Amino acid sequence: MSNILITGTGKGLGKAMKEELEKQGHSIIDYNLEDGNDVRTTKDLIMWENIDVLINNAGVNLIDWLENFEEDMWDKVMDTNAKGIYMMTKACLPSLIRRKGTILNIVSNAAHMPMTCSLCLQCIQRCSPYNDFAVGS
Repeated sequence: MSNILITGTGKGLGKAMKEELEKQGHSIIDYNLEDGNDVRTTKDLIMWENIDVLINNAGVNLIDWLENFEEDMWDKVMDTNAKGIYMMTKACLPSLIRRKGTILNIVSNAAHMPMTCSLCLQCIQRCSPYNDFAVGS
């Protein structure tokens, strides 16, 4: 069975994936804000060197009128939805390359294009399949 790191497991799709994959016998590493883990800072990931699958699922959507949207709100969305995927992937990539792992990105359009081309090429050359699903496209 695989060691799978899933971000955003506190609720919704992330929680459902975690529960189903655990039922199948996989070892799940929860990475969610409710447990104090923030995809925008990956300081604790050094301890997980045996990751077979990374599922980037964490995301934030703040809905408000543009004139009410403060810069810190914008930063939270972009840092979680785009930078978070970058940070998590970069932190897990050495293990994924070594173990011929898989990356599944369930991402917003904020992270889709910047990550897709570069990461896809690298994974084709050094890992196993790379999957990128852009929500809302």
